[in-house]
Amino acid sequence: NAPGIINNVAINKNANKNDDLISKINFYFNTLNNFSASFIQSNDNDLQEGFFYKENSRIRIDYISPSKITILLDEKKAMYFSHDLEEVEYFNPKNTMGKIVFDIFNNNFLENFERIEFGDNFAIFYLDYKDEDYFYIIEIIFELNPLQIRMVKFDNQEEKFSFGLKDHNFNNSFNKNFFSMANPLLRNTKEK
Repeated sequence: NAPGIINNVAINKNANKNDDLISKINFYFNTLNNFSASFIQSNDNDLQEGFFYKENSRIRIDYISPSKITILLDEKKAMYFSHDLEEVEYFNPKNTMGKIVFDIFNNNFLENFERIEFGDNFAIFYLDYKDEDYFYIIEIIFELNPLQIRMVKFDNQEEKFSFGLKDHNFNNSFNKNFFSMANPLLRNTKEK
């Protein structure tokens, strides 16, 4: 069993089954590399669509609708690129939604969850997350057979936000610049 996890699960007649599922989810995140999925993101009344990619400790999010935007994340830096406006911005992801997403997909959330709810073919992990500005209640929803992360929901004092993942691919091959944070406007100029 994964260290520090089982103590937070209520003891019941399905405890061994639950322990096994938690271990499988922990293994799933530890081996989640060369991963991609399409997503639909909901924020209040707005919907956005795009693609999510992960390789080692980098995450890339490509929004394709309604605006074309690329966000690249690692633990200490991030890049926002608006294709439509041709604007690039670099920032520290600390105290942003990007940091929370990074932590979830790099297995840090399993050490801190508050409780788990199991259903016939799903598990929901609930956790509280506090940064310098907000307190978030987060739900991470897994399909169990096959084991896949399906949705992440965020709720803070000001907004509700969620993204659902589908079309999971675990065997991607990315070119060497796919996760590069070099300024894409400068890179595009050099290629012309």
